[in-house]
Amino acid sequence: MDLKQLRDFLAISELSSLTAAAEKLNVTQPALGQQMRKLEADLGVQLIKRHSRGVQLTEAGQKLKTHAEDIVSRVTQAVVDVRRFSAVPSGTVRLGVTPSLGRVIVPQLLEIAADRFPEVSIQFTQGLTDQLDRLIGKHELDIAVTHSLIDTETIETLPLYFETIYVIGHMALIGDCEEPMTLAQLVRLPMALDDRNQHLRKIIDRGIADLGLELRDYVEIPAINIRRELVTQGRRCILAPYALFPQELEAGTIVAKRTEIPDLDRVLYLASSRVEKLSPAESAIRGLMVEIVDSAISGGLFGWRMPED
Repeated sequence: MDLKQLRDFLAISELSSLTAAAEKLNVTQPALGQQMRKLEADLGVQLIKRHSRGVQLTEAGQKLKTHAEDIVSRVTQAVVDVRRFSAVPSGTVRLGVTPSLGRVIVPQLLEIAADRFPEVSIQFTQGLTDQLDRLIGKHELDIAVTHSLIDTETIETLPLYFETIYVIGHMALIGDCEEPMTLAQLVRLPMALDDRNQHLRKIIDRGIADLGLELRDYVEIPAINIRRELVTQGRRCILAPYALFPQELEAGTIVAKRTEIPDLDRVLYLASSRVEKLSPAESAIRGLMVEIVDSAISGGLFGWRMPED
């Protein structure tokens, strides 16, 4: 008994006809009938009964059908799983990144991916980690950067890097502030906040509420490009990672100050399907993301550190 015989037998049981099964399998009816007689001889039982309207499975045939469906399904899944590691990466990968990663990682990622994996296309979604959390949870993204540690039957996370959220602003606004900046200093600054970033906002509100303080001068602006412009013009400060302003901070036109809020230090994770379920394309892009981030950490870029530091 071999796999081909089992697949032929299942086609017959599905269609209840040697003629229809032979057409589906693209073989002649006599050849298919011979295969079934050989299978019956090997097992020593009758599997099908022929009648004027086709064929019917015997009791032994019904039992073999149950086993054959399981065997063929397992073999098919085994082939799929193994080919994930050997097939040439191809297809579309839906990748969710934060605004800061969009500036410092995406251009390099696109360039390297186009060279190494020409048959893979990347579909980017940019958002805050709260948003990306929800999208990866609903399987609307294949890979996403998140601040949440996820470990479910279908999704897992890999620690990517450790970063600090700074108060970032023009030298004229925060140049004289001590570091770490106190919450009393923070609440007096003109701030541009993003009301969608509930995770960050809760940390700030909790920190200042514990001291009986409140923000005095702030505006809610979801658009990151507008908030960036307000910072570079010296009008307002924002809470953001170093990587959102790499060129400006390097040039010294704006400055980044740590705060005394410890929860603004965080680990960023790379969320995806569990490793054994990744497609070759997803595995390739996931690995490339880790490679680029590790290289940036080794080069001392963007204030990133290894997650265990």
